[in-house]
Amino acid sequence: MFCLFIMLGSTLLAQENKFGDVKTLLLKAQAAYRKRKQIAFESNTVITFLDRLEQSGVVTKQRYLTSFRQDGERIDVVNLRKETIDGEEVSRLESRGIWDGETFYNRYKDLAVKGENVAFFSKKKSQADILKKEDLFCSYLDGFFSNSKEHYTSIMLKSENLQLLKEKEDIEGHSCYVLKASSEKGDYTVWIDPQCGYNFRKLTIKKDCSLSHEVHVKLGNINDTWFPCEGNLTEHLTYEDGATDNFYYESQRTNVIFNPNFEEMGAFKMDGIPNGTLISNFDFPGIRYMWQNGKVVTVVDQRTLGVLDNQIEQLKDETKEQAKQVSEKEVEVAEKRAAEKPLRQGKAESQGESKLPSGSYNILGWGMGGLAIIIILGIGWFILRNFKRNKDEQS
Repeated sequence: MFCLFIMLGSTLLAQENKFGDVKTLLLKAQAAYRKRKQIAFESNTVITFLDRLEQSGVVTKQRYLTSFRQDGERIDVVNLRKETIDGEEVSRLESRGIWDGETFYNRYKDLAVKGENVAFFSKKKSQADILKKEDLFCSYLDGFFSNSKEHYTSIMLKSENLQLLKEKEDIEGHSCYVLKASSEKGDYTVWIDPQCGYNFRKLTIKKDCSLSHEVHVKLGNINDTWFPCEGNLTEHLTYEDGATDNFYYESQRTNVIFNPNFEEMGAFKMDGIPNGTLISNFDFPGIRYMWQNGKVVTVVDQRTLGVLDNQIEQLKDETKEQAKQVSEKEVEVAEKRAAEKPLRQGKAESQGESKLPSGSYNILGWGMGGLAIIIILGIGWFILRNFKRNKDEQS
């Protein structure tokens, strides 16, 4: 019996160590990606629409020529999109997105029609993740895919079904650990190369019949740092109505520089927006702004004042409605107190029961509404003051 317990304990310990080993491998792979905090590179990604290759008059390929800059939290992505129709490739869209650590700026221009850049800005940090994971069309080389905004290591580490296969497998002459994990995002299998910075060389994701990804990566050694320089992705998607999409991505990264001089590159400085261009506020579309001397300034016109007036009137209406609801509540409380008074009078007198002053609900309701109106008026004054200051600077 004692020997049986020893064997069982050894088995459990071996399983625990194996689980720990697979987590350690994933954490090392995660660290390999995260340490690339200051980097610049160019990329060329071609996306082939496999279902359209025999069709005419439709886009069969898209090419994205990208300049990518990252300095910690700051991101700068410039894209030129080209499209192939009936074998002819033409430039279609040029765009640039910048997250400077506080504000997101974006401009884009449809090259097929004459017109100026369309521009907007936002304070939402989520826009930075879009730049790094969605506007960078070779991000699958880093471990980001369309089924999730999280890095593949984060998804696998959350799984309760992590596995490390006993035998390593050879991927193009490189001996790799094979890890498996099941999650709500799908079933993941990844081949990690311990000799090349714990980067992955192959990764597959499968979820029922609705999703299938298969990635192959070639690594390069740049200044003693292993980096995913090129690769390909085969993607299959099936939708609820039975329709399918099949894509093939092929990417190359060049001019890779770690810890570059961003100032010399002109990174994180928006260009291509002429002075006087209207720029939309992604967070508050009602208020108009203008691009002036490399920054956003407010445009105070009748339309903007109308937006402020409408907000003030809306607050007034909401305040009246709140006051009405409070009055009804006050009546309800008074009626309840009156009904309970015969039962509570003796106890209240003995314990010195405190009473809510009459009209206190109205004071609270009107007070909150008045405060909101003061805030809106303050915003209006701030915009008018900035407008005057900007006008003085221009003159």
